[in-house]
Amino acid sequence: MAHVRCQYREARDLYKKCIQTSPDHLAAVYLYTQCLIHERSFSTAVRVIEEAPPQLREEPQVMKLLATGYLATGEHDHQAKAACDRLVIRTPEDFEAWAMRAEVYSRFEKVGYPKETFESYEAMFDLVKDSAAACARVTPQMWNNWGTMLAVYGDPGLAQEAYVRGINSLEEKQRLGDAVGQAAKDLDAAHITLKFNRAWLAASTGGDMLEAIHVYIGLAERCKWFADAFLQLGLEWQRVGKTDEAMRNFQEAMKHSPFMGKLLCSEALRESGKYPEALKWGDRAARHARHDQIHYACVFAGNLYFEASNHYKTKSSSKDGYLRKAMKYFVKALAAKKDCQFAANGIGMVFAERGKFELAKQAFQSVVNHQGMEDNPSVHINLAHSYVQANTSENDIRKAIDLYRAAKNLDPEDKNVRAYIAKAHFMLQEYEDCRDVLAEAIFFKSCMGQVCGLAYVQMPAHNTGRTLSVAAWLTLFANQRFY
Repeated sequence: MAHVRCQYREARDLYKKCIQTSPDHLAAVYLYTQCLIHERSFSTAVRVIEEAPPQLREEPQVMKLLATGYLATGEHDHQAKAACDRLVIRTPEDFEAWAMRAEVYSRFEKVGYPKETFESYEAMFDLVKDSAAACARVTPQMWNNWGTMLAVYGDPGLAQEAYVRGINSLEEKQRLGDAVGQAAKDLDAAHITLKFNRAWLAASTGGDMLEAIHVYIGLAERCKWFADAFLQLGLEWQRVGKTDEAMRNFQEAMKHSPFMGKLLCSEALRESGKYPEALKWGDRAARHARHDQIHYACVFAGNLYFEASNHYKTKSSSKDGYLRKAMKYFVKALAAKKDCQFAANGIGMVFAERGKFELAKQAFQSVVNHQGMEDNPSVHINLAHSYVQANTSENDIRKAIDLYRAAKNLDPEDKNVRAYIAKAHFMLQEYEDCRDVLAEAIFFKSCMGQVCGLAYVQMPAHNTGRTLSVAAWLTLFANQRFY
């Protein structure tokens, strides 16, 4: 009776006495653990179940309690994953079991379990889609998570529907006034998140941009602490070229998100060509990065300094200093995250810019071998450039052609890679192949007049009796840059 009346401490003491008298009393162990969970004594509950008789631990309701305890402690995620996997096998029609599995796998997404997370949410919503009563069990937070999973995996229509249902469910709960205290605060936070995610999805998929901006403005006015609203407003101003307005919103966001605010200030200034100011904000962002943001911040700053070193307004006296700073940031990023291939790629770029092509080749080759950036065409282009510029042996040039072609396959509409392939064929005196590639480039080059003129460049003397225009050749190939 004490348990029914929610008098958990009294009930727990009675169950404990029962267990002391009969340690194998399954019902007593289960109910005792249930009281511990209600009292938020999660670690004790986990220990009791782990020490319980094996036949009890295999009961679905006990497995569910164990998984709840593991999740709540925050220290047993791997055990929680194993428990939830066993639980959904035993009870595939249990909505709560799939919900717990979705929760635990979402904690592992950064190390590679997105498929399992999506499958868990999909199973949850398959169980409730045909039942209004069952749908009532879905919390607004679950609707938000499901919408986010759908957005990530490319179904924005269903994602929008999930967000709308989450907002409707939440507003109904707020209207009824059932939630008080912390529960009311959680609902309010969920409401803000759902509205923001719905607006962001609409803006990023070509939906109603004005409605999205209206939502951002409303959230920014209502929740001064909600940095994401200011960040998105700043990005919208930046998109239409209003750098000052963008900076104002990014600086407002800095109060609660200093790293992202400074990073986006730097990016806005970079886009407007104000590199000296952009570099200052990039340095500030790197200084304010959390431990898990350091490698990202350093790669960003390194790329920024590298780009500034090649900007036409940069004085030659400043270029070397910018390259040194870029290398420093790339090395720091690699020290923070030894597997950061973007940093390794950046180190190769700096070596190449300094004319140290053998060292650049080693850096780019390590990135290609790692396969962490295998879908990024710039990796293949950079390695190909280093082969072409390190020396002009036939073997290296043919390797470069293969790498350029790999980049072209990854990005068939690249406006420069065909020019690189044509140049490599020209270096090998394979003039017919060079001409064929140039002809193909006609359909992809943005400046059609320039390409058409170049496509009519004639073959060398020993082949057709006519000569190639050197000026036209330089127009086509002088801009062979590392990415």
